[in-house]
Amino acid sequence: EIIAPKVLVVPSIAKSLKMRHFKTAFRLCAKERVDLNVLIDYDFPSSIEQPNADELVRGLETPEHVMELLEALRVGDAFSEDGEYMRKICESAYAECPNRKQMLEDIGVQKVRRTCEAIRASISNLYMNTDGTSRWSL
Repeated sequence: EIIAPKVLVVPSIAKSLKMRHFKTAFRLCAKERVDLNVLIDYDFPSSIEQPNADELVRGLETPEHVMELLEALRVGDAFSEDGEYMRKICESAYAECPNRKQMLEDIGVQKVRRTCEAIRASISNLYMNTDGTSRWSL
C-alpha cells in the first residue's frame, strides 16, 4: 500500500495545472481523492476561457470524466475548505491574480454556471459534426 499525503500530492497537481496538463491533474485528483474543483479554482476564471476550456475538455478525454468534473462542481473555493494548505501551496497563482476581489466573487455562485457554459461550448467546438450531431453524448 502506498501512502501519499495531500501535502505531497497537491504540489504535483498545481504543477500539472500550471503547465496545462489537465489529463495528469485530473488523474492525480481522482486517484488521490482531491476535490476536482481544484481543476477549475486553480486559475479561475481563465481556466474556463478559450482556449483553456478546450484544453481542459481534451485533457479530460472522455464524456465520463467531463461528467465527473461537472458533478463535483460546487459553489465556493476548493482552496479554502480543506484548511489553508492548498492556498499556501498555490499561493503564487493567487498572489499573481490582478483582481482578487473579482476572483473571489467569481468563485462564488457564478463559477458553476460559467464552468458548465464553457465546457458545453468546448464540447460543441471540439466534437460537433458538420450535420449538427455530436460525436460525444453526455
